Amino acid sequence: MLSSKPNEIAAALHRYCATRVRSRQQALTFLSRRGVSSRAADQLIAQCERRGVLDDRSCARLWAEHWSRRGYAWIAIQQRLMRQGLGEGTIHAAARIVGGRSNDEDRARRVLADATRRPVDSAHFVPSTCLPVRGSRPAAFGARQGGVPSRVEGRRTPAQHARIARTLAARGFDADLIEHILSESADFLPPS
Repeated sequence: MLSSKPNEIAAALHRYCATRVRSRQQALTFLSRRGVSSRAADQLIAQCERRGVLDDRSCARLWAEHWSRRGYAWIAIQQRLMRQGLGEGTIHAAARIVGGRSNDEDRARRVLADATRRPVDSAHFVPSTCLPVRGSRPAAFGARQGGVPSRVEGRRTPAQHARIARTLAARGFDADLIEHILSESADFLPPS
């Protein structure tokens, strides 16, 4: 670290850690990019930890809670925490707080509930007995070709079912859990 700028670097680190939840590893990376020696970086990080601005356990807990609320599986949360530079012990402590893998089914059900909460707009719904009228907005928005509705009485079509399955998979849920959750869902419209 340059001797003329130690206070500036300490202030920059404090601002960096105060603007968002950061891990010790992120703070080390921040300092190394500014040419701070590892010894000086350890001292600066220790100061931030004493002030309460930097805490890996809090960082892991807050990020795990955030990703849990957003509906991610524990394996995805764990991978994200590891990318933040958090250690295994810290991640396990966060798992005890958010439920870890044992709460994956609840998180998957919340994602499914959010996906199915979007009601069908009756103004754009065309019953299957109705033929599409040329230039008719409801037929163009609420139906596929031939006047077949994209949803029937609030039930999901196979295409919508597949979209929700892809969403769950993208959030880290395993295939068995996805199939279990979707097979229990009452609003799935089986293919005819």
